[in-house]
Amino acid sequence: MCENKKVKIFQNFGHFEESKILFEFEANEAIGTTHDKISLYVSSFFNGKITGLIAISRGSDILIYDTDGKLEKIFLNAHESKISLLKLAKKDENMNNIVLISASRDGRFHIWNMN
Repeated sequence: MCENKKVKIFQNFGHFEESKILFEFEANEAIGTTHDKISLYVSSFFNGKITGLIAISRGSDILIYDTDGKLEKIFLNAHESKISLLKLAKKDENMNNIVLISASRDGRFHIWNMN
């Protein structure tokens, strides 16, 4: 995530200078905050189009976007302290079962079902 609140998804070719921006969008709901963690889960990639979810921390809140930039969910006060880890992962072999694992600086973690 950039300082101008844009989320950019790159295709990396080994060197950052050679990377190509596949998609970018503005995370307007995150304006005025600092973002420490971000996680991308890609469920499919076809003809240059990525489908999946993006999780962004906002202090103790978590914002979930789809890869088109649409805000899907907000978890307000997800933790009692600042979030130190976000990870979107597949729950089982069914690609539709995605979970978000989040942890905070007080040593607590949560597992959130994205369905």
